[in-house]
Amino acid sequence: MHDTRRGATRVAHAPKAAAALDAGLFRAHFEHLPAPAYIWERSGDDFRLIAHNRAAGELPLTRVKELLGVTARELFAHQAHVLADIYECARTGATVSRETDLLYTTGLNRKVAMTCIALTRDIVVVHTLDITERFEADRALRDSEQRYRTIVDNAHEGIWVTDRDSVTTFVNRRAAEILGYEPHEMVGKHAFDFMPPDALDEAKALRERRYQGIKEQLDFRLLHRDGSTIWVSVAGAPMFDLDGTFIGAISMLSDVTQRRNDEVALRASEAKVRLLLDAIPDMVIHVDGTGRHLDVYVSEAATPMLPYSIKDMIGRTCTELFDEEFGKEHQRHVLAALESGAPQLWEYEFEFRGSIRHMEARFTRMSDDEVLVTCRDNTERVNLQREVIAIGERERNRIGRDLHDGLAQLLTGVKLLLRSLSDRLAEEGSAYVEEARRASELVQHAIGHTSELARGLSPVPKGAQLSDGLMQLAEHSKKFFGIKCRYVGGRKLPALREEASAHLYRIAQEAVTNAVRHGRADSIDLSCDVVKQRITLTIADDGVGVPDLQALPDGMGLSIMRYRASSLGGKLTIAKGAGGGTVVTCSCPLSLHRA
Repeated sequence: MHDTRRGATRVAHAPKAAAALDAGLFRAHFEHLPAPAYIWERSGDDFRLIAHNRAAGELPLTRVKELLGVTARELFAHQAHVLADIYECARTGATVSRETDLLYTTGLNRKVAMTCIALTRDIVVVHTLDITERFEADRALRDSEQRYRTIVDNAHEGIWVTDRDSVTTFVNRRAAEILGYEPHEMVGKHAFDFMPPDALDEAKALRERRYQGIKEQLDFRLLHRDGSTIWVSVAGAPMFDLDGTFIGAISMLSDVTQRRNDEVALRASEAKVRLLLDAIPDMVIHVDGTGRHLDVYVSEAATPMLPYSIKDMIGRTCTELFDEEFGKEHQRHVLAALESGAPQLWEYEFEFRGSIRHMEARFTRMSDDEVLVTCRDNTERVNLQREVIAIGERERNRIGRDLHDGLAQLLTGVKLLLRSLSDRLAEEGSAYVEEARRASELVQHAIGHTSELARGLSPVPKGAQLSDGLMQLAEHSKKFFGIKCRYVGGRKLPALREEASAHLYRIAQEAVTNAVRHGRADSIDLSCDVVKQRITLTIADDGVGVPDLQALPDGMGLSIMRYRASSLGGKLTIAKGAGGGTVVTCSCPLSLHRA
């Protein structure tokens, strides 16, 4: 009996002891959770915060102890999704998780991973894990990847990645453009598919060198999508994994087809020249760091171009032989070659026996204090370039005149016929009067468009003066840009060759555009006069001025402006105006460009 009663007592108290043990274990586990956790208990149709663990109490972002007893509806009044998750978890008994922004009572907004776990239908445990740093890191990584992708996709050079079997795994847009494809059309295809058959042996040898870890740069032939062969400059490098196993190769591509074609044409030209000439038409001068001539090498063909005998040149500098300005510029290139180690190019004009010669000098460092200067007479090439440009301008002017005098006149005749037709249709009460009138209006628009095209091709009409074109440019700029623009130069200029007028007009046009778009000018003055037998074109504006004269040659169309000025045998200068703004001046000899 005693044993039975004692046993009965143990059986009666076992569930309570187990429940107490489970509650204790839960409490211990709950308290030692590494992340904040909260217990919500149903209170009517709401939930009330009844407990939190140690991590939540130590959280500096909230005053959780003051929130015990607060309902979920009160605490999350402006965060309906949190309240909805607690209700959904209690209703279904399923775990509800989400990453969300959580607004703490201190006003701080943090990104958290929140998990709701139902213990019973009336008790819900909410775990929170602050993932703000991870979220920011992920976002920074995504931003970094996006920037990397943007850089790669917009790189000037092509990028081509292949695996160990030479199958394409990635190409950027530039690489695909070089070959005439879209990037997705190349991915997954064998690199050999883009090569001419007679280049495959060389390609396989290159792949073997990549297996061996060899990097190299060379010119290679590829097949364009249209079937033509193109040349690319390839800088290839192998790729290895952490174990040192070859996994593929990456190549940087530059299209050098034009360069190779030019080289072939140049070699052919040089071969023909070598058949005709018995010497190299160059002067090679050896100077020291002070510009003093140590030695002079002159071919037989170049000997007539020497202004002095070799004996008179040895031991002397250019300043001693020529004028001071020429000597200073020569010495500047000597020092630049010594300091940078890179070849320096100087193109200059030289008056020799009554004519202007266009010379090219290359300065190459031989040692720490010696430079080799190679001089070549490029007069014929420069004159040829100028003639080619002149021919192009004359052809554009011809087309412009044909448009104005031919097509525009024909369209005018068509317009008159349509107008007459519409009048007759109106007299007859025809239903086609409006169509005829609309046709006449369209022809009128075509006439206007043709005139605009003609004006663009031939800005200075035949028989007109440059001043007329510049005045027209001023009126057009005033109307188009909404600025104050006027021509303040001479009205009666000497008659100029068409190409000269076109070059000066284009220089003025580009300068006006730069003044408006880059200089934010409100007022521009154009002038063109003849001063001391030189044509001087000036464009002055009141814009923000020239910020950095050293940076000018690379932007805003200035290279083209300088080239046009050079083609006229003149010089383009850009300077800050006395009262602010920018002054662009082009000066060239009048004698070269009279009509």
